[in-house]
Amino acid sequence: MMRTVLLSLSQWGLITDTFKAPRFADSANPTASETSAIEAFEVSSISAFMEISFRIADFAKSVLSNTGDPKATRELLEKRFVQSSMTCNQSSW
Repeated sequence: MMRTVLLSLSQWGLITDTFKAPRFADSANPTASETSAIEAFEVSSISAFMEISFRIADFAKSVLSNTGDPKATRELLEKRFVQSSMTCNQSSW
């Protein structure tokens, strides 16, 4: 289900690492388009994290710690709940 939600928002690439943060050609002098691209990436990343955090049960939110990274969040949740449970269907992610 979460995979479907993030796919519909064009954010699944944040989880699979196919959508990565843009890099500045010259970090001392970023162009306006580079700055906009970084800002767009950050908004997408925050949005994906929020989608995940809003859709999990309250008891699971303690696992999230202080991360705001959607990929790290998924990995934490999988480590805690999916891998420890033989009855959970991992493909629902």
